[in-house]
Order: sequence, then C-alpha cells, then structure tokens
Amino acid sequence: MKDLNARDEKAAMKIIAVKTFVLRMPLLITGDAPMVGGQARTNMETLLVRVDTDTGVSGWGEGFGYFTVDATKAIIDRLILPTLVGSTVEDIPAWNLQTQRRIHMFGRYGITIFAIGGVDLALWDLKAKRAGLPLHRLLGREPQVVRGLSRVGRIERRRLGVVLRDGRDVVPLLAVQRLHRLGY
Repeated sequence: MKDLNARDEKAAMKIIAVKTFVLRMPLLITGDAPMVGGQARTNMETLLVRVDTDTGVSGWGEGFGYFTVDATKAIIDRLILPTLVGSTVEDIPAWNLQTQRRIHMFGRYGITIFAIGGVDLALWDLKAKRAGLPLHRLLGREPQVVRGLSRVGRIERRRLGVVLRDGRDVVPLLAVQRLHRLGY
C-alpha cells in the first residue's frame, strides 16, 4: 500500500485562498413544513469549501451543517482560514489532528468537526488532483458501484416521479452523477 504521507513535491500544496459558499436548496414538501428549533424547515443547507493553491489547482469539500451552516462557515472563515492560507499541507491527517487540537476549546464534535471535515475533504481533493489520480486510486482502492438514493419524506411524488415499489419516496442523487461526469 502506498504511503499517503510520504513527501511528494507534486502532492505538496501551498494554500493561497480558502472560500466558503453557503448552499441553500428549497425543500419541496406537501403539508406543513417540519419544525426544527421552533422554526419551519423550508430548505436544506450545506457549506461548500474551495481551497486554492499557488499552481491554480482547487480542491472542493463539503462542511455539512444541519441548520447551523452559518456557524460552520464562521469556524472555517475565522478559525481555520487564517492559519491555512499561506501554509503548505503535505500530511492531511496530521493537519486534521493539529487543527482539532488548536481549536479544541470550541469542541471536537458537531459544528467544529463539520468545518474541519469540509476543509479536509478539499485537501484530499487537491492531493488527488495534483497527483493526477482519482481519489480512490490515491487511496489504493478500486471504484465500487454504489446506487445512491436519498429519503425525502413528504416530497410530492408527482413532481419527482420516483417511488419505490413499497411506496417509499426516494430521489436518485443526481448531484453525484453530475460530479462524476465532471471528473470528481
């Protein structure tokens, strides 16, 4: 198995920018919107993270945030970004652990880990791109066919046109297929 942390100049990444993008997608539901924390849940939120290097290569990650995506964004923008920009990351697991320890006073769970995980994913994406390999090959694995489905609850079946034989509503994860076509 390849040592993923061996020094490899091609895999070294000098970070010049980190950008975060809140993505809010409307929920298409019938009936009353579900309540979360006393507020109607009318959309799904996630945080996309882009890490740019000095060679023009960018890596993308996702910092999940439930209903607190703005807090996940704040952790990256205020606590992670200032120390990451200008640095060179060669050992991603070591960076992850070091970052957890550096900001441990905010917790090593929940929002903090969502934020660290989003940047971690972007760093792995960068490492694979700089090595010219799909991530599964960089990790020494072969691709597996996985049928992606997401339970969507009370979404209007007529609008989706996808219902399992036993009546459960599902939506194929078209986003996964699109990312695959784009080379991710």
